[in-house]
Amino acid sequence: MALADGVEYLHSMSIIHRDLKLENCMVVEKGSDSPLIKIADFGLGKILEKGKTSKDSVGTITYASPEVLTGEEYTEKIDIWSLGVIFFILLTT
Repeated sequence: MALADGVEYLHSMSIIHRDLKLENCMVVEKGSDSPLIKIADFGLGKILEKGKTSKDSVGTITYASPEVLTGEEYTEKIDIWSLGVIFFILLTT
């Protein structure tokens, strides 16, 4: 759940990543504690204030939400869709 916590923190700071995928998640092991997960590659990230929307078609197609693929307006919830894709891949491989 550390990845979801990281996305929640980003959204609380009005930042959307817009390209969450396995390749942008890094696992760092520190001592005997549980591994630390870091979110990387904010090249497509954007500051998006609460209640505002964006319409840019960005990200990796296999992780993108339907709104991004159809060119509709979207909010930070597109990152939640990408998280779902990541979790699905992790659970089924």
